[in-house]
Amino acid sequence: MNFAYKLALKIFISGIVILSITVAVFYQLSYKTIFQRELKNDKSIVDEISFSIDKNINEKVKTLKTSAIAPILLNSILESNADYGLLSTKDRNSKIQSQNEKWKIISDQENPFILKYTNNPVSVYLKNLQNNLKGEYGEIFLTNKYGALVASTTKLTTFAHAHKYWWKGAYNNGSGALFFDDRGYDDSVGNYVLGVVIPIKIGNEIIGILKANLNILGSISESVRSSKRLNLKELILIRSGGLIVYEDGVEPLSKRFPTEILEKLHSDEKSSIIFDDGIEKKIISSSEIGISLNNEGSKFGGTFESIDHKKGNSDESWFIVGIQPVSDIYSTLSSILKRLLYISLVLSILLAIAALFIGMQSTKPIKELIIQADQIAEGNFDSRVSIKRNDEIGLLVSSFNKMANNLIVTTTSIDNLNKEVSERQKAEKKLLTNVQKLQERNEELDAFSHTVAHDLKNPLGIMSSFADLLLEDYSKLSEDQIFNYLGLIIKSGKKSQQIIDGLLLFASIRKSNIQIEKLDMEAIVGESVNRLNLIINSQKAKIYTPDAWPIALAYTPWIEEVWVNYISNAIKYGGTPPEIEIGFDAKCADNMRRFWVKDQGPGVSSANQKRLFNKFERINSKLIEGHGLGLSIVALIIKKLGGQVGVESELGKGSLFYFTLPVDSKS
Repeated sequence: MNFAYKLALKIFISGIVILSITVAVFYQLSYKTIFQRELKNDKSIVDEISFSIDKNINEKVKTLKTSAIAPILLNSILESNADYGLLSTKDRNSKIQSQNEKWKIISDQENPFILKYTNNPVSVYLKNLQNNLKGEYGEIFLTNKYGALVASTTKLTTFAHAHKYWWKGAYNNGSGALFFDDRGYDDSVGNYVLGVVIPIKIGNEIIGILKANLNILGSISESVRSSKRLNLKELILIRSGGLIVYEDGVEPLSKRFPTEILEKLHSDEKSSIIFDDGIEKKIISSSEIGISLNNEGSKFGGTFESIDHKKGNSDESWFIVGIQPVSDIYSTLSSILKRLLYISLVLSILLAIAALFIGMQSTKPIKELIIQADQIAEGNFDSRVSIKRNDEIGLLVSSFNKMANNLIVTTTSIDNLNKEVSERQKAEKKLLTNVQKLQERNEELDAFSHTVAHDLKNPLGIMSSFADLLLEDYSKLSEDQIFNYLGLIIKSGKKSQQIIDGLLLFASIRKSNIQIEKLDMEAIVGESVNRLNLIINSQKAKIYTPDAWPIALAYTPWIEEVWVNYISNAIKYGGTPPEIEIGFDAKCADNMRRFWVKDQGPGVSSANQKRLFNKFERINSKLIEGHGLGLSIVALIIKKLGGQVGVESELGKGSLFYFTLPVDSKS
């Protein structure tokens, strides 16, 4: 495979890996963003529906308030109050009680006593109001300030009302209040109704009470159905105690909302939660309806059981609850992921094509150089390269042409030829030396490439495998599996980065020229331990260090890397839990001091001890993790600093890894 194709393949593979990681990270970020957006969106939807229901009921209340001050109602109430006001309290109460008993035992709607209140001018006015807003109102009736009936659109259960909770709530000790009577299931209309009780005043005095039962389920159903376009699977109206007022296809107050969800909703300040019922996860949002909050000037409530209704409200407020399955969000994310993967593939292919084109263009002048070099090798010293460029290729061409000219000049005389022979002999000797060095480098490169290929293969394979799993089986995977796979991909990416960092460090050590300095060994060891703090805590390792250190001469960043490698190896292979001792020899030989790390691990055989510090060699790939660089880096650093490395170990009795450094003669 030529250079251009190799370049294209490398860029394509690198692009696939980088873009895959980018897509995975972007997917995760998108998941969080979309999830938070859906939580806010669902809350805004239920708030909107709550506001719509509240507004709808308040519009009906405004209509009733306007009707309540009609002259025909005011005059009728004043006339009734005057009739009853002539009586003493005892006689008035007796009369109202008598009429109430008579009212309850008469079942004939056409009885003159009944018609007196259901077919008078006021009742006709109320019936017209009822008919003009057909379906909006149930029964409407009017009482005087003593609770006695003045007019009604139909025969009610009772004639007297002053003893009833809703009448007292609206009368409010004479100060008056708008009262919403959450009656529950009303036998008189055979459906769920909400009573609106309005005190009628002249000045600051209450002269009577108007009550209308609203048929609210129709308008609530319409609000809920119109909101289906907002992508919520379910919308339910409930009382704060859990009874369901409205749910599509469910009889009012026949079912309770799950207590576990209700408790979480009440305890959540934002009124949006994520709930797992064992079958699927759901986003559940709620919004309290304004009329049920007992605002200033109004009251909301009722009693659980009454003579004419069942399951009334016992001081509970109303909530709209919206439910959306989390699986709906996953389907949106899946669509985004497919588009991202498609874009990534297209970009990778375009990068490969661009790399192939650039590679082919780049190799054209090199091919011509090869052709001309072959002609010169055959003795045609007049051969020249005609390419003109202002880059490195142009400089190479210029050098090549100069070389050809020099060949002509140097071959014009025997003296020059003899000189050339002598120079060639010297060059051959130098070349032989270089060949030996090159052979050593090639051996080192073979070991290097084997280590890199071996150690990068595993994390890259993991990343590729789990990325394939996510692509092929995404819809079948649980959320925990997806997060687990993404975590493994990220972990493998980090491991690959660690391998590359080690290789870069190894390369930088080979080329770097450093300034020898006096070391603060206590600070260096402390920083090394800090860098390994995570693995030390996870392995529960114990590390013992001396109270004082000699002053060695070296380069601080390199010695820190040596300590990190030695200590991390001791933690990995130093027993369970690891107990590690760090120290130095008291005596100094040839102005060199030995520093060491001792563990309580299984030890290293004498055969393997000789191979430990070989470049890029692992003595047991099945038993010992790592990437073959750690001890190679240690050996290279200490060699460049003029010291030595080694190990003292006996199977079953732990190991002592050491290195030597020149020390300050005064220490």
